[in-house]
Parts: sequence; structure tokens; C-alpha cells
Amino acid sequence: MKQELTKIVLVEPMGALNLGSIARLCENFGINELRLVSPRCSKNDPEAIRMAVKGKELLNQAKTYTSVLEAIGDCPRVLATCGRLDHGEIPLCPPHEGLEWLTSNPSEVPSAIIFGREDCGLTNQELLLANKVISLQTSPNYPSLNLSHAVAIILHELNKFNFDNL
Repeated sequence: MKQELTKIVLVEPMGALNLGSIARLCENFGINELRLVSPRCSKNDPEAIRMAVKGKELLNQAKTYTSVLEAIGDCPRVLATCGRLDHGEIPLCPPHEGLEWLTSNPSEVPSAIIFGREDCGLTNQELLLANKVISLQTSPNYPSLNLSHAVAIILHELNKFNFDNL
């Protein structure tokens, strides 16, 4: 599956620096659509624009939605990310497994990867909207990553599937 068919969904992003950094990452890894659910910062914030570098146009074109369901409504395959240890009984899978599933059926596009709030991640109800939930293996003492860092790791891992399929 081509990366441009994968949409990055950010739920209530609150940091302009992170938002701009993520737009840049999307440009770095060939993602052509950024979706924002009820953002708590402006995509027009000078810090966001400065951090986006060559991702400024992608940042400018980012679509805004009022709910996660609305943002993923056209995506038959949805992957959510979770850094919390208290996610209830929702099964988590490693990134490689989730990304392999996400890319395994090129006819089911577009797909979406949802990233949660910088301060508390996705709610369990939001996690349940996804087909699969992935978690990065971090220290249990501090499992939550900075939002832009988590996006970077996931996009890097997703990019491996494009090189594997050449």
C-alpha cells in the first residue's frame, strides 16, 4: 500500500511545535493528508509553520473534524496507538503486526492511523473505533512518548513496508 493512501489523524493536538513537526514528518514519509480532531492549537500558529519546514502546505491543507468517527469515516482500515497501561481489556499488538495488517489489503483504502492527545492519549471508547491498537514498547516506568516522536517511529516502521514490497 502506498503511504499517501494512509491518513494521519491527531486527536485534540495541543502543541503547535508538535503539530508542525508532524506535518514535516508526514512530508518526510510520503503521507499526504493530516486530519485534526478538535485541535487545541492552530495550524496557523507561527511555531507550527516554522516547524513544518517543507510540510507547510500539508499543514495548511490539514482537515479539521469534530469527532474521531467523522475523521475516520471513509477509512475501512483503522489503526490506533496507545501509550497508556490502563487501556482495559483492549488487545494491543506490536507496531510491526499492526502495520503489516494495515498494509496487507491494498484495495481497502484509505487507511488511518490515529494518535491521541498529548496529555492523556485516546480514550478507551476511541480505541474501540479502530480495527487494531498498537503500542510501542517503552519503559513501563514512563510508557508515554512525545506525540511527534511516536508519529516518527510509526511512520518509520510503516515506511519499511514500502521498501519490503519493492
